[in-house]
Parts: sequence; C-alpha cells; structure tokens
Amino acid sequence: MKKLLTIICFSFFAAINTKAQNIDTVVVRNLQLQAGDYAWLVGSYPYSTDSVTLYGLRRIRAAVQANVPANYSVNLTVDSLPGIVVQQMYAIVKGSAAGEIAARYTAITNAISAKANMAYFVGLIDGAMNAAFIRKRDIGKNILIDQ
Repeated sequence: MKKLLTIICFSFFAAINTKAQNIDTVVVRNLQLQAGDYAWLVGSYPYSTDSVTLYGLRRIRAAVQANVPANYSVNLTVDSLPGIVVQQMYAIVKGSAAGEIAARYTAITNAISAKANMAYFVGLIDGAMNAAFIRKRDIGKNILIDQ
C-alpha cells in the first residue's frame, strides 16, 4: 500500500511538473511595457511567423494602434499573449547589445520576470546566457593563459 501511494504521488507531481513546463500552454496576462518597448521588440523579432506568433503580434499591434501614442513612452498593457512570444521577447532583450537597449533593459526584463507562469522559462534563458558567458570566458582564459 505504501509503494502504491508513493507511485501515485510521484505520478501526480510528475504530471503537474510536465504541465507547468510546457510553453505552449502558457498565456501571459496583462504585460505592461512602454509602446516604444513593444515597437523595439517587434522590430527585433527574428522568429518564424507561425500562427501563434502572428496572434501575439496582432494583439500587440491592436494595443498600440488603439492608443496611437504621440511619443513612445506611453505605458500599454497587452493581455493574453502566448507564452512562446513573451519567452522569445525575453531572449531578444537578454541577447541584445548593451548599448542598444541599455535604457530599457531593466524595465523589460523585470516586467517579464514578474509573471509567475514565466519563471521556469526565464530561468532557462538566464541559464543559457550564463553558460554562454562561461564558455566565452574559458576560451579567453585559454588564449591568454594556457598558450
């Protein structure tokens, strides 16, 4: 009986963990950024235009066009963005050149990181960026010291 209960509990938690880690089921509610941030992110978006991406970009376009900001520092809230679109936007910001996004980097990353349902996926990107830094640092160390 104890083994059966252990197996049932493990299966239950594994099912929850699997569901939580599927980006296709994540919807980000009420993401608030400046209109200029959305414009820069959409302009930097190099990913394929599948139906989910098009849906997310149309939601952003509708929010921007509804307000037609005279300047792009107006705060806009976009509701129900697909998680994959937000994850790719976070990756764009994290991978951009420091000078290009320096003024808005913290605001964008904090807005996306604050969404609880994106915590796992943000962690994946942050981990990949850290691994890339360590890899390049080690290459530089090998060039400077080991040769």
